Amino acid sequence: RLEMRAKTLTIVGGGPIGLEMAVQAVKAGIEVTILERGSSVAANVRQWGHVELFSPYSLNMSAQGIEVLREAGAAVPDASAFPSGAAYVRDYLDVLAGWLGGKDSCRIVLDAEVVAMGRGAMLKHEIGAKRRQGVGFRVMWKDAAGQEHVEESQFVVDASGTYNQPAWCGMGGIPAVGERALAEEGRIERQLPDVVARADAFA
Repeated sequence: RLEMRAKTLTIVGGGPIGLEMAVQAVKAGIEVTILERGSSVAANVRQWGHVELFSPYSLNMSAQGIEVLREAGAAVPDASAFPSGAAYVRDYLDVLAGWLGGKDSCRIVLDAEVVAMGRGAMLKHEIGAKRRQGVGFRVMWKDAAGQEHVEESQFVVDASGTYNQPAWCGMGGIPAVGERALAEEGRIERQLPDVVARADAFA
């Protein structure tokens, strides 16, 4: 049985949900570690920074996040505005990340790819067992150099999202015949391309 430090949380993913969760946790006195696969926080949002959100700032900022903006001396965006992904990162998410980075109770690890997750020494067939209660989590992740690490915490939140985990096109969720080869050749676009900046590729 792992001996956990009191109130520790590992968050997988440093995007909007992960950052908001971290702010809430830090303000509640919880020690937080964010494991972000990208080389910067909100890496996925930055990939579609040219796209305008279909919901306004009022639905993409929390009350605690707005408090952080004010504490940081940053302007609070117009709640009725529909920002681009780039503006959302610049005016909100980067501010949250900066605030979190200045807290002793929060650690943000970039280029951290989570490869496995478990609960103490328990195995899959023990899911649902009462003795799982109170058993801490173990999260294995690897850094940019490929070195593996294990993070132990009392709680885990998976905020990794789905943007870089696209579904296959074939029936039943498996790849269509030839799909994997086309993807490897770069002939299938699975993200949201900037068709203006890459006009020649989409002409």
